[in-house]
This record gives sequence, C-alpha cells and structure tokens, in this order.
Amino acid sequence: MQNCCHTHKECARDTFIPTRLVDIGNEHESLRLIITSEDDRFNGDRDVPPFLALSYCWGPPQASYPPLKTEAISLVSRLRGIASDSVPKTIADALTVTRALGYRFIWIDSLCIIQDDPSDWQKESSLMRRIYGSASVTLVAASSTSAYDGFLKRKIQQYSLCLMTHHVIPPREDTSMSNPKPAKSVALWRVF
Repeated sequence: MQNCCHTHKECARDTFIPTRLVDIGNEHESLRLIITSEDDRFNGDRDVPPFLALSYCWGPPQASYPPLKTEAISLVSRLRGIASDSVPKTIADALTVTRALGYRFIWIDSLCIIQDDPSDWQKESSLMRRIYGSASVTLVAASSTSAYDGFLKRKIQQYSLCLMTHHVIPPREDTSMSNPKPAKSVALWRVF
C-alpha cells in the first residue's frame, strides 16, 4: 500500500488533515485526542503523518456503558488522555487494526467532533467526505450494529496484503476476442 501511495501519482494521498485526530500512541502511551494545528508533527515542511478513519454505527446508548464522545466539557480531558477501559468494542477493534497496520492516528467522529457544539459539529461534519477521502484507509465496521458490537471476531494475527489488478473487458456485440482492450482496471485487495 505504501509503495502504491508513493509511486503512483493517482494514488497519492491528499494532504488534507482533519482538525482533530486520535493519537493511539504505542503500547506504552495512552490514547488521546490531538488538535492537529497545535501538533508539530502536522506542521512544517515535512510530510504530514497519514491517518485512518473509522465509519461505524453508533447504535443506541447502553446503560452499563456510557457513549464515548467528546463534548465541550470533556475536550480538555480527551486531550490529556482517554482511558482504554472506556472505549467501546468497535472503536477498540479499530485501534487494534490501526496499530496492526502500523499507523498512529485515526479519525473517529464521536471523538474528533465536539458533539454538543453546533458550530463545531456543522463545520466538521461538512468535512466528512474530505476526511474519509484523505484517510490512507477507511475502516468500515459494516458487521456492527453499534459501537459495542466490535467487528473483529477473532484476535488479529499478522496479515499480509496482496494487491491484484484485474482488467475488466466489457461485453461487445462483436463476440470476437481477437484483440480485446481493457476498459478499466479493478484493484482487488485480499488480506490473508
């Protein structure tokens, strides 16, 4: 994937960076929210670090597990750190995948948008298309119906990624295949 992003002009990552990201740190650092304009890693002439994004269904709140979200009153606390035991399973799984893929930053709407600030919510939610489009990878937790379900059904081992390109030849009225010209290439990703 990195080779593709660095050697193919059409695959180059957009340099857009969201206002806030979750810094997952490493095994010895705690999870925390960062404001990218205030973080030296996202400023200056060097390449900005890549990030992932998570798309998932929040689902209904659960009485035993309050929703993990950033509000005006919790923003300063989130910038200091986020307790790992407060993270719902779907978000925890996304953090696991982010680490396994070798990334440090992820955009999660419930944490990166100040949920009770209408102005921030309007501004940031209007950028979601750009955020998902600029992410190196967008994780889509399609099998989860809530933030509490998770999407990893077994422990992540080491994965290898194989990129296969197949050429799709559209059907023609002339059934002769003497000189087919591919109409488009389709990239298929397989994780094993």
